[in-house]
Amino acid sequence: DDDIFAAQLEFLKVDDIQILPKARRTYPYGTVAAQTIGWVGLVPHSKEDIKIFADDKLSSYLSGEICGREDGVEYVCETILRGRRGELIYDIDSQLISQTRSRFGKDVSLTLDIELQQRIENYPTWTHAPP
Repeated sequence: DDDIFAAQLEFLKVDDIQILPKARRTYPYGTVAAQTIGWVGLVPHSKEDIKIFADDKLSSYLSGEICGREDGVEYVCETILRGRRGELIYDIDSQLISQTRSRFGKDVSLTLDIELQQRIENYPTWTHAPP
């Protein structure tokens, strides 16, 4: 992203400042097709609900993170949409032993006719049967 790159250049010579991009999910059509897309929310507290990444410490959920919830594409595609944290491991003398780069999640594209979906959702609701 150009804005992140510009900020990194600005603060390149300042000690102890690091600019880290953060992934986020975007919805260019707002609430259109919300029932299909689903929703995200904070990670549930129940261990049963978050076992999907239990075997991968860099993908497993941390408190305060969001995940696809309950239904829709957000939930079904959580393993595709979710990224993976990076990791730096140092020895006792502060020497870098290993580095794992973080990885953003992937995008998901749907083949909905979004304009038709918008028209249907904005169509007036009949209060009784038409004449």
